[in-house]
Amino acid sequence: MKKIVSIFCIVLFLQACQSKPVLVSGNGILIAQVSSTGLDGLENSVPVINNKKYPGGLKGGYLIITLPPGEYTLNHFLYVPMIASSDGVIVEDFETLDTVYPVDRKFRVEAGKATNLGKLFYYDTSSERYKAAMDKNMSTAGFYHGVDDVYYLLAYLDNGAAMRHYISENHAELYNFLTGNKMRLERGNYLSLKNLKNIQNDTATNALWLKLKRHETIGTYVGGKAGSVGVVDHSQNLLKIEKVIKTNNVMNFSDCNGDRSRLVCMLDRQHYITVYNNTVTKHKVPANIEVNSAFITDSLTVLVDDYFTLYTKLHDAKRWKKNSHYKTNNPVVKNSSTSISTNAFTFTSTKNGFYIFAYNQNSAEFPVLFNDNKTTKFSLLSFPEKIENIIAIKDTTKGLYAAISRRSLSNSEIFYLSDLSEDWVKYMIPASACLDIIFLDPAGDNIEALCEQQQIGLISYNGGETWLEQR
Repeated sequence: MKKIVSIFCIVLFLQACQSKPVLVSGNGILIAQVSSTGLDGLENSVPVINNKKYPGGLKGGYLIITLPPGEYTLNHFLYVPMIASSDGVIVEDFETLDTVYPVDRKFRVEAGKATNLGKLFYYDTSSERYKAAMDKNMSTAGFYHGVDDVYYLLAYLDNGAAMRHYISENHAELYNFLTGNKMRLERGNYLSLKNLKNIQNDTATNALWLKLKRHETIGTYVGGKAGSVGVVDHSQNLLKIEKVIKTNNVMNFSDCNGDRSRLVCMLDRQHYITVYNNTVTKHKVPANIEVNSAFITDSLTVLVDDYFTLYTKLHDAKRWKKNSHYKTNNPVVKNSSTSISTNAFTFTSTKNGFYIFAYNQNSAEFPVLFNDNKTTKFSLLSFPEKIENIIAIKDTTKGLYAAISRRSLSNSEIFYLSDLSEDWVKYMIPASACLDIIFLDPAGDNIEALCEQQQIGLISYNGGETWLEQR
């Protein structure tokens, strides 16, 4: 098998990757955002323009490619599935077919300017709506995704303000190059606000469904893709989205965090929004802080940087408090699914507070912390041994679970601390590289594990003691 090395740098240089991009005189730049309601690998796939592949041109959902002036067609995105080999190297999975995500979008590149295609958003729909849309407009891009038995349509969202903000915060040299009227939104059929709201309602509903499936704490709001923030209707036993709130954004808000009555969403490493009483408020983080993740409760806002320094502020306070007790020597490994390198820390709500941990990191360097709602103070969660690669912390009605993913050939593990005991119990998960653990009921009796690049699905019906492979 050939080894694949993924290298990303903005393609704005003469011949080779450089630490700082060298802008090519006479060329133009193609920019866009790419997202979906659930297509694996899309946001890091390979763009194909005029039937030529541009590896690395799309990373974390942001497309940035330099091109000579002229007329072009973005044919499609090509997703090549990867898998971990026996020695831990990421290689192509030659047993799984590549996936083509169709686009067929024409555009023009001008010298010294950026052409923005907007946000390309693939959303799932019913077979009836899919057929109706394709019959109405033959130029509509869509396809049937046989793996998930789902139909997808491609919509274009106007992301001009969001794209300009992203480039200004993350690519200063490029932004300075594009000052004035050098960034334009390519002509096209962009969604109306009404149709965008319908998609946002669907993505918020999908986000709520996922939280229900995982038995997560559900408050007043949930965040979803395409800039959706849904208001949850708790008036009946069957929860549903009552409405979506206007956010003036089409970012992916799936990683928004919140407890009961509030929600916080990262915009970039210097800005975030909060949602309270159906009002969206934009905030700037304290000076000289590069924020990675954020969480909010009914009384407290928490910001975390790459080195696990915590910044907290009560909602009625004016100043932030800095907590460096758990500061690390090395930064957290960045979340590769997003170009702004945020949300590497995970927050798990409980009835008395919340846990915070670094997903799939060494707990000896990034310990698991608990914040008590009454005292708003942090404390360490102690384990019986050194634990690495924590992927889930779950407080159930019977006790506390900590799921561990092993990247090597050794089995993954799950630790359980019963409410009736002071000693942790360790159970083996008969697979390695488990990246997702789903607790299917409040007690934690039924647990699902997705392992080894999600090629193996396991389920336990006795709290992790024994496991069966799902067919």
